[in-house]
Amino acid sequence: MLRIIGDEYSPDIEILNEQTWGDMLRYDVKVEESPTSTTEQMETLSKLQQVGSLDAMMERGDIDFEDYLDFIPTLPQHLKRRLKDKHQYKEQINQQLSEMQTNMDVLNAEHQMLMQFLQQQGAGEILTQFHQLLTMAQPMAQQLMAAQEEQPEQGTAPQNESPE
Repeated sequence: MLRIIGDEYSPDIEILNEQTWGDMLRYDVKVEESPTSTTEQMETLSKLQQVGSLDAMMERGDIDFEDYLDFIPTLPQHLKRRLKDKHQYKEQINQQLSEMQTNMDVLNAEHQMLMQFLQQQGAGEILTQFHQLLTMAQPMAQQLMAAQEEQPEQGTAPQNESPE
C-alpha cells in the first residue's frame, strides 16, 4: 500500500512492479552506506560543521549547494527540490549575465577601435556632428510619434467629448 499526499511529493516515490519484484515488496529493506537514522545523520552533520569540514569542502569545490542540502536529513524532499531548482535558475541567470557582460566588453572594445580609426582618418568632426544631430533628433522623433498617437485614425470621424 502506498499513499502519496500532494503532487510535490510524488517524485520521491518510485512505483515498483509487483510482478517483477514478487515477495520483495512485502519487506521494508534499506541498504545504505551512510548513517541510517536521522539522529545519526544530524550528529554527523553537526560534527562536520563544528570542525569546519563542510565549509572547507565548499570552498575547495568538493561539494556544491545541492550536495550541502543533501547532508541535511530533516529538510523535506520537496523543499530540497525547490531550493535546488531555485539555485539552478540563479546559476543560469548568472551565467547569462556573465555572457552578456563579456559580449558588452567585446562590443565596447570594437567601438573604441572603430572610433580611433575614424578619428585617424579625419572623420572626428563628422562623428561629433552626427552625435549632435542624433541627440536633437531623438526628442523630435518621440514628439512626432506621440502626436501621431493622439490624432484619430484616417477614415474615422472625430468624436465630440461633450454632448450638445
